[in-house]
Amino acid sequence: MTQKHPLVFGMRAIWPGQLSRVEMHQTRTGGDLSHIRPGRTHLNQFLIGGPDWREQLEEDIRRASELNFRHAYSARRWTRKRKKEAAEIRRNGPQDPWKRDRAEGPLREFIFTANKKHFEGDTPGFSDVEREDVFRRCFMRAARDQFGDACVAAWEDHDEEGYHIHGVLAPWVVSKSKQAGKQRRIEPSSIPVVKNYEAGHDIFAEYFGPAGLVRGEKRAERRREAFEAEGKSELPAENTSCHDWRAEEAVRLHEKRKKAAKAWAAAKKKEKAAREAEARAKAISEQNRAAEARREKKHQARVAAVEKREALAAEKERAQAARAQDLDRRERGLVETLKAFIPLAEQIREAARKVGLTGHPLVQSGLDAVEKMRDMIGRIGGHQRTR
Repeated sequence: MTQKHPLVFGMRAIWPGQLSRVEMHQTRTGGDLSHIRPGRTHLNQFLIGGPDWREQLEEDIRRASELNFRHAYSARRWTRKRKKEAAEIRRNGPQDPWKRDRAEGPLREFIFTANKKHFEGDTPGFSDVEREDVFRRCFMRAARDQFGDACVAAWEDHDEEGYHIHGVLAPWVVSKSKQAGKQRRIEPSSIPVVKNYEAGHDIFAEYFGPAGLVRGEKRAERRREAFEAEGKSELPAENTSCHDWRAEEAVRLHEKRKKAAKAWAAAKKKEKAAREAEARAKAISEQNRAAEARREKKHQARVAAVEKREALAAEKERAQAARAQDLDRRERGLVETLKAFIPLAEQIREAARKVGLTGHPLVQSGLDAVEKMRDMIGRIGGHQRTR
């Protein structure tokens, strides 16, 4: 490698409420994904921490707030014997474990990378695995020495234009005092490379020397030199009294606190709006599921009712058909039985002639009864034929 590219090291302050966006970028579940190559996303992997790094960090912050509150109350109430101050702490409840007058977030998001040509192999446009491996080893050594336990998560991305490493810092510092007891807070300035960003570039350039990278351009130093040169040549020196300096510093700190309070309120408001939106979406989803369940239950009830009615109707038809068949069978039996009495009329006439009583009312009544029975048999037989 003839040309030495500069190491690109970037860091920005973030609030805990912004961790969701960092995680969203890491998991490729939202944001601008137009520059992502999905076919290489499976190569991304964690170097420090794991997929649950955000949940663990948020739980650590919540637990630190609660323990700091308990220790502060105990110190004021029982060690210092100051009941009013202890009561005030109790009313205020747990506080965030960092300085309240911060104008920027207490956490740090960082990135390490270089020009994409640095990672290319013999074939332009394709990465060299060995160069990425050397870069990775340099980062792990630098993170171990300079960040230590403050680095809660770090991962490498292979699916963007150039190989790079992202990460999040949470520098915890533990202090003890009679006023507040044991306190555990996030203090970014406890890490030298975070406190002095310019010196951090010098330090990390040494770590990444084996990867063939050099320190980037010293722009901050050039700005200072230009400002000093301008001040010496054109700007007259001004003497400021201690009184005026303290007044100006008080104004500056007051504006800084106002800005920090405004930023914090805006962050809280944004977090609250996000929680409310999530709660509304969840409630609507639950309502939709409940409504769908009710509709499905009503549909199943209607289907069951229709099936029951159809079953009852079929059962009724089968019963009617059985009754009709039974009636037809009995009528046929009756007709066959009554046909045996049809010759009875001739027998009555023959008996009447023998005794000479053909005109007797009893004979006539017998003949009429037989004739009626014959008409009835004819009607029954015709009904069976038409049925």
